[in-house]
Amino acid sequence: MLGLRANLAAMWVPIAVLILWGLFANRKFKNARANILSGMLGLILGFSPMLLYGAYTHSLKDMFQQSILFNLAYADSGKFRILSLFTSVKTSWVVYLSMISLCLVIFSGYILKFKVLYTACLLISLYSVALSGRNYGHYYEYFVPFLLPVIFAASRIFSKVFSKKLQCAAIPLILLLTLMVSYPSKLHSYSYTQMQRYAQPVNEFSTLYKQKYSNKKAVLAVNNNAVIYNSFGVIPQEKYFYIPSISYSKFPEPIDSQAESILSGRNEIVVIKYRDYKKKKIFQTSKYDTQIKTYLKKNYTLVDENKYMEMYIKKE
Repeated sequence: MLGLRANLAAMWVPIAVLILWGLFANRKFKNARANILSGMLGLILGFSPMLLYGAYTHSLKDMFQQSILFNLAYADSGKFRILSLFTSVKTSWVVYLSMISLCLVIFSGYILKFKVLYTACLLISLYSVALSGRNYGHYYEYFVPFLLPVIFAASRIFSKVFSKKLQCAAIPLILLLTLMVSYPSKLHSYSYTQMQRYAQPVNEFSTLYKQKYSNKKAVLAVNNNAVIYNSFGVIPQEKYFYIPSISYSKFPEPIDSQAESILSGRNEIVVIKYRDYKKKKIFQTSKYDTQIKTYLKKNYTLVDENKYMEMYIKKE
């Protein structure tokens, strides 16, 4: 919950405002007070387990830094591009269908309150997604509920044009098409290698680790998120065990921390995924590249390499 992104919460803002506005307009102050208190209690109830855990482990400061300050820096590092919502080949279709749904709602027989609510929710959601400056597919999944007017309209047209027998025959076909589209996507999303192009080197390194080096638990994976750790079956020992998608100039600590960790020699295994196929650049900045390569060559042994990934074992 502490890591909740703005686009996932944006839709609830106009809903809450409209509910409270209606209650105050009708002088239902007691009901409005109950809604405000219940909302606050709900937030407190949701936050309590994490806050209690943070207090128990003395990590409240780190929790605040990572969940609030870092998320703000992450959002600030993106560029606000409203036009990118309509130009991305991968995601813009969701936005266009949402706009069609908006037109259907506005020019339909829905009551005015619903039209205002739907419009406000959609516009704020569009703004919050554009604010990130990133065309990540999972950001756009948030627009799926806004597609219901289009789906209902298409269903009505389908029911009028086609006979009942054809409609019944189309149901399993639609389900099959849905599975064909969604199942591979989910399988890809939740596979432990995450990105298909990393599958071969990750699996190769994992097999080698389990066969020869499973007694070595101090592993640092550079530019691999949690993929290497999950495949090796080890727990990261560094605070910044991955490099987030944020510019070095705005948030240098993760890269500085990983570079310091490599150069300290405390890792028994170092796995590096370079940013280019020629293996010239490790991080966003080239500040540490030469120093790290020299240090690894002197103090570690290269035991495997595949495409743009390398696996090093510390010399005895």
